[in-house]
Amino acid sequence: WDSIYAEYIMAAGYPHRSIVWQIAEDYSNCETLLRLPGYCPMPAFRDVTDVPLVVRGLRKSRSEVRKDLGIAESTKVVIFNFGGQPAGWKLKQEWLPDGWICLVCGASDSQEVPPNFIKLEKDTYTPDVMAASDCMLGKIGYGTASEALAYKLPFVFVRRDYFNEEPFLRNLLEHHQSSIEMIRRDFLAGHWKPYLLRALTLQPSYDGPTNGG
Repeated sequence: WDSIYAEYIMAAGYPHRSIVWQIAEDYSNCETLLRLPGYCPMPAFRDVTDVPLVVRGLRKSRSEVRKDLGIAESTKVVIFNFGGQPAGWKLKQEWLPDGWICLVCGASDSQEVPPNFIKLEKDTYTPDVMAASDCMLGKIGYGTASEALAYKLPFVFVRRDYFNEEPFLRNLLEHHQSSIEMIRRDFLAGHWKPYLLRALTLQPSYDGPTNGG
C-alpha cells in the first residue's frame, strides 16, 4: 500500500507523506511477503514467496443465478460494478445494446434504474453473478481483476486516477486477453454499446490456479 498510496499523497500534498513512510517501515518488519499475480513493486519486503490468485469460489451455477434473477439463458448480461459517479449522473436505457440486461452492484435504495437494468440486493454474492454474466463494466482492482480472470469474464474497464496498482493488474488482464478500456468520456456519456459488443469477441485465456488462499 505504500506504492499504491504514493501518487495520492503526491496529489494531496507532502504533509501526508509520513503515512507512506510508516507503511513502508511496518512492511520492513515482516518476515516474508506472499505475493499475488499482478503485483506492483514492493521493495520494502526482504523475502518474497509468489502464490496463485486468491479468488472466492462459486456457490451457484450460471443457470441457477439467472433463474433467480428471471433472466433467460440466451440474454446477454453485463454486470456493472462501479462507484463514484458524478452527482446527478443517471443510468439510461439506451446505453445498452438491444436485448441486453445490466446488473447493478451497490445501488442505493433510492436509486432509480431503467427497465433493462436490475439492482442487485446488498447481500448478493458477487462471484456467482459475475460467472453468470457475459462481461463486466467497472474499475480495475485486485478483487475485480482476479475474479474476472478466474471466471474468464471479459472486463470493460475505465481508468482510475492516482491508483498505482492499476497498470500491473491491467497488464495481467491484457496478457490473458481479458479486458478492453472504455474511455472515461464515453462511459459518462453512455456510449457503451461498441465496448460491450467488442467485449464479447474477447477470448479470456487464464487457466492458472486460483487457490492462493
